[in-house]
Amino acid sequence: MLKRFESNRNMLVDHFSKIDMPIKLTVAEGGFFIIGDIQETVPKIPKKYFFLDIDKVEEGDIPIGCTFDELENPEVTPDVAFAKYLAIERGVSIIPLSSFFI
Repeated sequence: MLKRFESNRNMLVDHFSKIDMPIKLTVAEGGFFIIGDIQETVPKIPKKYFFLDIDKVEEGDIPIGCTFDELENPEVTPDVAFAKYLAIERGVSIIPLSSFFI
């Protein structure tokens, strides 16, 4: 069973390494979770994903091109924006870590 979990985890790590966004992965030695540092990825996330109603954001398909702190009035955290982006654009579901700190 452990080998199967390790194999699945390694497959996920491999797939994330192929995403065209810079993500620094930390792989747990004793678990299935993978944690990604997306700080360098944030400027490449389309603007619409930082807002609750993505269909009403002007120029929403354009990456924000700045840090999260420089973005004017975002409605969600960077990890939630990235999770929305991955789910909608790539068909991948992740758990934003900020959801553990609400």
